[in-house]
Amino acid sequence: MEKIEAFSAQPGPNYNNCEFAYINACKRVLRSQILSGYRGNSSVAFYGGSEILNFETKMIDKYNLEYGFAINSCTSALYAACVALNLQPGDEVIVSPWSMSCSATIPLQFGAIPVFADIEKEYFCLDVEDVAKKITSSTKAIIAVDLFGQPISQALIDLANKKGIPIIEDAAQAIGSKLNGSYAGTLGAIGTFSFTQGKHMTAGEGGFLSTSIYEYWIRARMFSNHGEAVCSDANFKTDFSIHADIAGLNLRMTEMQAAILSVEFDRIDTYIENRIKNVERLKGAFSPLFELAPTREGATHTYYVMPMIKSHDADFHVCDFVDSLKKKLVPDKIRIDRGVPVNAGYIKPLYKMPLFQQKKHWAFWYDNAPDYSKLCLTNAEVMNSQLLITLYHGLDLQENELEFLETQIKNTVKEFV
Repeated sequence: MEKIEAFSAQPGPNYNNCEFAYINACKRVLRSQILSGYRGNSSVAFYGGSEILNFETKMIDKYNLEYGFAINSCTSALYAACVALNLQPGDEVIVSPWSMSCSATIPLQFGAIPVFADIEKEYFCLDVEDVAKKITSSTKAIIAVDLFGQPISQALIDLANKKGIPIIEDAAQAIGSKLNGSYAGTLGAIGTFSFTQGKHMTAGEGGFLSTSIYEYWIRARMFSNHGEAVCSDANFKTDFSIHADIAGLNLRMTEMQAAILSVEFDRIDTYIENRIKNVERLKGAFSPLFELAPTREGATHTYYVMPMIKSHDADFHVCDFVDSLKKKLVPDKIRIDRGVPVNAGYIKPLYKMPLFQQKKHWAFWYDNAPDYSKLCLTNAEVMNSQLLITLYHGLDLQENELEFLETQIKNTVKEFV
């Protein structure tokens, strides 16, 4: 077997030797001398430059979005979503314990209380039965994460609609996934996307906010571009001028990022297809110790990560398996920070963070703030001992690299059977 030093990365400018498209996009922006077409005042430049508008149109058209706009990160999109919902101090927001931390910490920026609900055993998104138990008269939103590329459940959507509680759908890991024919990012009242390094497509950083509710779009868009400035001119847009209560920030994406993302966008279907093909190719190598986590009925999966669940009758520790496998594999040569991209489990439940355990935020002064030190969500607590995740499938793998991966995984499986 050919020795492999490191794998190439995808998505990015090295993908299939198409770097000229990225270079040309960047040159186009540089030659225009407009690195940001935005202005925070009452003019058409409030909506950004030509690259931003082009990218936004692509996103809206492809994913059937009613309204949407580019933003500098998914974290900022979550922040703007909370502004759109007019989140207030003391409000409660149901969140996942198994996600990037900002999915749970963003409510704190408004003095709102994160209320953790457990995850599903097989799909890892919010468990609808536990969410139902956590709803109170103070619940103002649910931040639901499409984890690993798996969309949230229809049952959760139905519950939220029945209770009149808006869902902020964190689709950072699930662009292109579908549930019952509808795209991730359109399943809740507001959807958010991420284009940071390692996502399905990337400009290094970047995000997007989508919604079908015009009022939410107005408030979120104003907030993201110095809302108090644009609303001062009633002649510009009457719908803006009525929201003079918004003290905005600068959460704008640059023209360069948008230009790069437009190139990435034209390849997103290929990126997703390659991830799925690689998963199908590699999943059998883990048998009989691991099985690919299932995709829920009516859904499609875009595999931000490749989640493998330990077989129930297998007697070994996932950490031991991963340690042995890592010794045989090689790093991602671009994302050197993550080394060999195979992990035992995902993260510790977010409520284990000192921020929550020690209540290190003023929002916890409210009487309805829970005692996180006593919280134990069963599925979130035990899943790290049952799950293996790998990111190799998301790289631009050549045939010899796939063969190498399959061989080393199978060799490691033999050690533990």
